Amino acid sequence: MILRREISGLHQYDRESGLHVLLDEVKIPADEAAKRGPRHLSVMLTRRCNLNCPFCYVDKSDRAAPLGFLMDVCNAATELQVLDVTLGGGEPTLYEAFPEFISYAWQNHTFGVSVTTNAVDISPLLEVAGMLSSVRVSTDERIRPLGGRLRGQIARLSEVHKVGANVLWSHGSSSWVRETIGDLASLGTRDFLLIPEHDHGRYLLSESDWQDLDDFVCNHSQDYQIMLTSDASARISMPILNTERDNEFLFAHIDESGNIRRRSWGPCVGRTTGVRQIVHGLQKLNPLRRDRHEDLV
Repeated sequence: MILRREISGLHQYDRESGLHVLLDEVKIPADEAAKRGPRHLSVMLTRRCNLNCPFCYVDKSDRAAPLGFLMDVCNAATELQVLDVTLGGGEPTLYEAFPEFISYAWQNHTFGVSVTTNAVDISPLLEVAGMLSSVRVSTDERIRPLGGRLRGQIARLSEVHKVGANVLWSHGSSSWVRETIGDLASLGTRDFLLIPEHDHGRYLLSESDWQDLDDFVCNHSQDYQIMLTSDASARISMPILNTERDNEFLFAHIDESGNIRRRSWGPCVGRTTGVRQIVHGLQKLNPLRRDRHEDLV
C-alpha cells in the first residue's frame, strides 16, 4: 500500500487489488505537495519493436535503457511517492533484462508496475506471473485487430495477470471498437483506455468520429470500465468523475536515454541521469512548481 500526500488530499493505492482511495478532506500543504512526482510515470525500456504501426510516434531503433538507470528510476519513483510505473517502448517485452528488471521493481518497491504490450510474444509476461499490477494490450483496427491468435494470447494472459486494453479510436472505427470491446470483455479484460488517433498531439478524427466516441462512452459507461486520455475527456459530454485538482501532478514520461517529457509524445524538457537528477527533474514538472522552473534540467 502506498500513502501519497498530494495537493488533492491523502491518496492510498494498493497495487494488488488496484484500489484507489482519495481522502480529499485531508488538506496537504502546497509546499509539501510540490515535492511529489507524478501519480503515473511512464518509462520507455527500449525503442525496439516487432511491429511497424504507421500511427506510432516512437522513433524505432535498437537503443535500450541501462538496467542501472532503470533501478535509479525506481528509487526516484519511491521517493516521489509515484503510484504506478508503466513500462512501454517500442515493445517492452523485447528488453533483454525484462524479467530481471520486473523482479527487481516488484520485490524492492511498493508502487504498481504495469506493462503496455502488443502481445506478439507473451512468454516474457508469463515468466513474471504475479509480479505485475496489470498488463495492457494494445489493439487497433488496421495493424493489430482482435484475431484468433491475439484472442488466445489475451486469454492466456488473463489466467495470470489482470489485463486491460488500449484501444485506438481511428477514423471510421466505431463499429469495430464496439465489437472488439465486447469480445475483449468476454476474454476477461477488465478495463478499456480509448485513445483517439493523433499525430504528435494533433487529433486525426472528424467531428462525426468524435460524436461516435461521445455516444459510445455515454451509452456504455455502465457496461464497461472506460477511460479516456486526458485531452480527449474534454470532448466528451458525459461528466467524468474528477479525482484531482487542476494542478495535480498526474503524468510524466522518461525515455531510454533519460529524457523527461510531460507527455509520451511531447518534446523533451530535460535529461537526467542518477537518482538525484531524476528526482529533481520530475519535481520541476509538478504544476505547483512548473511556472517557477521553466529552465528544467
